[in-house]
Amino acid sequence: MIGTMIEGYASLSAAAHFAASAKQVKFYDLDVPFMWNLQGKNLADIGLEIGRGELLLTEEDGIGISAY
Repeated sequence: MIGTMIEGYASLSAAAHFAASAKQVKFYDLDVPFMWNLQGKNLADIGLEIGRGELLLTEEDGIGISAY
């Protein structure tokens, strides 16, 4: 199982990418993004796209956050 508490964008994105890539992870508790106010946020800064009850990984390398 992998879960989060009150995480920032980078650590949540890293947890989501790890969970998606590791077949040993059977359960996810990654609900903190549903508490964020994402008005005006760029997806490249977050590393995730938040859908209706789901997290979608971006196509960026690594943890999904663009390097500047």
